[in-house]
Amino acid sequence: MKNSEKNKLNMYGEVLAVMDANSVVYTDTPIVGETLEAFRGKTREIKEIDSNFFSRTKAETMRKEIAEEKLTAGIVKLASALFVLGNKTGNTDLIVNAKLTRTSLEAMRDIELVDKCENILSLVSEHKAELVPYGITDEYLTTVQGIYTEFNSAINDRSDERADSIAAREKLTRLFNEADRMLKNELDPLIEIYFDVNPDFCNAYKAARVIKDTAASHKLAAPSP
Repeated sequence: MKNSEKNKLNMYGEVLAVMDANSVVYTDTPIVGETLEAFRGKTREIKEIDSNFFSRTKAETMRKEIAEEKLTAGIVKLASALFVLGNKTGNTDLIVNAKLTRTSLEAMRDIELVDKCENILSLVSEHKAELVPYGITDEYLTTVQGIYTEFNSAINDRSDERADSIAAREKLTRLFNEADRMLKNELDPLIEIYFDVNPDFCNAYKAARVIKDTAASHKLAAPSP
């Protein structure tokens, strides 16, 4: 969820809090209660989408980044050993293919990184016995292969979620628009009914309707929709 949407959702929460705290004021006007519950339903749907999809997507992104960092470190170690071996033995294939740095790996796109990792892992398997003096044991190779599998799984899962992400974003935008319309066209005008009889309630409601930028060091008021 975008920061602007989080700020708006916080405003929704403040509106609901004011309305709930003053429910006795509008008990004689059923339409206010009905409108409020419909609005509450919209906010609940928004929270569910954020919790069930966008929070999960954030976790998947973190999973991919962690796997990528570990994989980069592992592949650099393997490639460095291969590069030195190539220079010692005059194996130009190793020299050319294993000349890697952490920076060059980090600059690669996911698919490029996958291809390069497959190439390095294949070369290590071919020269496994020769690499033992370089600290490349079967156990270490198995560890890096496991990290590679985890990274591959993470990027595939993210790819599968792209279509779901588009659908979730469209639904979230629609729900925010519907909630805004309910406030502007229904709840805001209904609250005006009580201005003469309970100005404190109306003023509290209007104060709650101000969107505050909670991410800023100084809270700035933004116009409500």
